Amino acid sequence: MDSKTLVIAEHDNNNIAVDTLKTLHAASQIGGDIAVLVVGNNVTAIAESLSKVKGVTQVFRVDTEQFTHPTAEDVAPIIVELSEPFTHFLAPATTFGKNLMPRVAALLDVGQLSDVIQIESPDTVIRPIYAGNALARIKSNDSKLVMTIRGSAFNSASTDSQESSHVEVVEPQASQQTLASFIDSQQTVSERPDLSSAKVVISGGRG
Repeated sequence: MDSKTLVIAEHDNNNIAVDTLKTLHAASQIGGDIAVLVVGNNVTAIAESLSKVKGVTQVFRVDTEQFTHPTAEDVAPIIVELSEPFTHFLAPATTFGKNLMPRVAALLDVGQLSDVIQIESPDTVIRPIYAGNALARIKSNDSKLVMTIRGSAFNSASTDSQESSHVEVVEPQASQQTLASFIDSQQTVSERPDLSSAKVVISGGRG
């Protein structure tokens, strides 16, 4: 069966997270078609930008005010609604992805491949274990593979495609859940890049 991957985009309703582009590059190594899901509010520009990423064949846009700050509990059922044709589900291994993808895996009744740093084939990946002190090659027999991608291990996907893929507006059937709600976001503002996206990391201290 041909692979077909759904990448869940991380963004802030204005800008695409760098790790999303790196996850798209990882998706290209699986092969087959790549679709992107964008959930948010006023995210037309983000969806259009992602439709121009090399290798992306389709973009799903869920765009309503209630998803200005979508929670993992909101997004996971939408992914399941769209899951039928897809074999792989990818998200960045950030707080966003680590919160979302275990819920997706549970709803699909499959395992999860976390912090993937290399994709060898559609069903075989490399991921760190034992706090990064060893690497494991894992082959999954699940019919649908749910992964989080460590962005530092991949380059960003090219955004200079000459053609745009189709953007489809999706109206989710599942109503917004009430188990969790957005309260506040506290982010550290710094001129330096995030650790996960930094090209150079210097660490030190006492021996």
